[in-house]
Amino acid sequence: MKSPLTMRGSPALLLLLLLLARVCVDGYKPVIIVHGVFDGPKQFENLSRYITKVHPGTEVRVIDLYDDMASLKPLWIQVQGFRNAINSIMQSAPGGIHLLCFSQGGLICRALLSTIPNHNVNTFISLSSPLAGQFGDTDYLSSIVPGYVKKTVFKFCYKAFGQKVSICNYWNDPHHRPLYLQGNSFLPMVNGDKPHENMRIWRENFLHIKKLVLIGGPDDGVITPWQSSFFGFYDSNEKVVEMQNQEFYKNDAFGLKTLDTRGDVSRLPFTFPVEVCPVLNAVCTSERQTFEASLRLVGDNGADASQDRRTLTLPHVQRVNPEGLRADSLTSVEQQDQPSVHDVLQR
Repeated sequence: MKSPLTMRGSPALLLLLLLLARVCVDGYKPVIIVHGVFDGPKQFENLSRYITKVHPGTEVRVIDLYDDMASLKPLWIQVQGFRNAINSIMQSAPGGIHLLCFSQGGLICRALLSTIPNHNVNTFISLSSPLAGQFGDTDYLSSIVPGYVKKTVFKFCYKAFGQKVSICNYWNDPHHRPLYLQGNSFLPMVNGDKPHENMRIWRENFLHIKKLVLIGGPDDGVITPWQSSFFGFYDSNEKVVEMQNQEFYKNDAFGLKTLDTRGDVSRLPFTFPVEVCPVLNAVCTSERQTFEASLRLVGDNGADASQDRRTLTLPHVQRVNPEGLRADSLTSVEQQDQPSVHDVLQR
């Protein structure tokens, strides 16, 4: 789902990514941005300008694919399209690239990193992405799947027609685990919850990254549980099981444990007060101060930024709902047959 740190010009979001740019964008590697659900390149124009301001000469590319309502298409279809686009960028950047991926885009990037052999992604930054799945009632859910609540969404999502809608590809109902494993064609395979013949090579591909930066927080408001941004998720009693106790971590199904053991997983929690900045697309004075303080906190090289788990305080977050959603939003999504994993791997 889309992060509550709205993609429509939130100064706090820009500050956070500026901080990450300062920490992670070394050597002026190209920065590739993958948008979330109901978004597109337009929502990241300010972010692109700010990154280039902090790091002059850095190439910033926002992939212009599956924008707005098209973001509801099946994730394997989207992975296929983003893979083709990013492959061409990687070929022209032998020194490597960085991925900044938002919300649903984080899941697309997860699949890309597993299914692209010999990729040269250096840093993967995931902001408020439901990496372990989504299970919660939100405005977005009721807009996309009208008439359903979280306890009944599985009846729609785990059917073949439900899997043609992106959010169903990561809907993880802890009360219906067998149906999730059987009916969800995306997330159980990407996270290794369901064994498949490509697990070993996908794990090797994922481990080509040098750094994984996970961002999320208790004030998220959309990703449920918010710990899913850190690979945590509910058990059958809806108690959160943290990343290190997840089976896919303990089994090192896709390489997360290996990455964590070698010290290359950073988890950055965020929090923010209730106040909101009344003017979008502008950086408030207090936010400038917060950004400057954050830079002092992590230092120029970003050392130890994640080791002590200090919280990033982001004031003035503007929350909005996606514009133009209708109760019949599903009918506006072009119906396509979902490609198999084999099809994706062969492209």
